[in-house]
Order: sequence, then C-alpha cells, then structure tokens
Amino acid sequence: MVRTALTLRGADVVTARTADEARAAEGRFDIALIDMMLDGARGDELLAALRRRGSVSAAMLVTGTVQKPRLVPGGEPDDWVRKPFELSQLVERIRRTLQRH
Repeated sequence: MVRTALTLRGADVVTARTADEARAAEGRFDIALIDMMLDGARGDELLAALRRRGSVSAAMLVTGTVQKPRLVPGGEPDDWVRKPFELSQLVERIRRTLQRH
C-alpha cells in the first residue's frame, strides 16, 4: 500500500521484505523507510549498515511502539513514524525529511 501510494505520487520505490534483501539493493537512495522490527535485523541496525556503505541520504524508522529504543551508532533516523499512520501524513513527513537534506 505504501509503495503504491508513493509510486502514484511520482516516487521511484524499491521494496525489500527482509534486511538481507535491503542490504542487497543496489544504488543510492534519497530516503529509506525502514520498519524497526525486520526479519534478520532491527531497523536501526540495517540503517547503520546502509549508511556505512553510503546507500542512503535520509531515513525514517517505522515503529508500533511509543517508546523509542536505544539505537546502534549510525542507526539514528532523521524522523520516526508511528504505526498506524495515514498515508497522507506519511507522504508529508517524507517530503519534509527530504527538504531538510
């Protein structure tokens, strides 16, 4: 649903179902939207790995919890998105995050 909404707004979207798929994605991405709880890694761990290799400029972590966890170095997002969310709100937060970069 998120991919469809962003694609309809003109974004080129690459999706990954697991941390391994995300690590295997080639290229440089303007923004990464990463769920905090993934198969194979936490979202902050994946974000740190993607940043170390220079794959992402900005990032947002998605979580279903209120309390933000202690994050690994390099895994700090530019913004947090709490589930559930409205697609229009997500799109606006992505737009604002991209503007800051």
